[in-house]
Amino acid sequence: MIRYIILLVLIPFIMLTSCRQNTDPTNPIKSPVKVNKIEWIGKNLTSIPSSLYQCQNLKELNLNFNNLEYLPDEISRLQNLTSITLNKNKLSVLPATIGSLSKLQYLSLIYNNLQFLPDEIRFLSNLKILHLEGNPIPEAEIARIDSMLPNTKIYFSFYEHYDPVSYYFNHANELLQKGYVQYAEKYAEKAVNARPDISETFLLRAICKYNLKDKTGACGDVRKAAQMNNKQAYNYMITFCN
Repeated sequence: MIRYIILLVLIPFIMLTSCRQNTDPTNPIKSPVKVNKIEWIGKNLTSIPSSLYQCQNLKELNLNFNNLEYLPDEISRLQNLTSITLNKNKLSVLPATIGSLSKLQYLSLIYNNLQFLPDEIRFLSNLKILHLEGNPIPEAEIARIDSMLPNTKIYFSFYEHYDPVSYYFNHANELLQKGYVQYAEKYAEKAVNARPDISETFLLRAICKYNLKDKTGACGDVRKAAQMNNKQAYNYMITFCN
């Protein structure tokens, strides 16, 4: 009886480990059709072994801490991927074919050399989380990426994890000063949603809306800020909203 209990406990573990591949990537992959998770972490890879593309049922791919400078077009052959983690590599570009990974929900590209993402990234309609911290992405590109993936939680800065309201507020201010008013309004919106109890968030969104010729929306936010006893909002009401 004890022997059967042990077997019942071990069977799920055996099945699970048979679906993973975390050994030397230079070795052939055993039963690639059964593999649904690959972890080649810190293997000094400069390119992805072609054997990877035999794993047609692969769902999770982790290639952290390697020396990959590019992701090949063939990544699109892995249509069952839901998670890709490529932190701490040397990626400077992503292939346009990544946009065909319709099941992808999680993409982490922390500490690479990315300055932009391809237009096709907009086709990742199921992408829930995108990590881009530690990449030299310019302000204009950050705004463009945000607009392409409106339903994705995107992290551009580590600061965003610890104090998201300050990050949204300060980033909206920076974009506003640089003339990216439309994108600044989106970050001001995020600040309002995160902390609707802070009058300054409404006031910042009001300024963005006013610059976008939306006086009605701007005055609505000014009134909300004034209701929170924001003195600057009172002045704006007298000057712009009467």
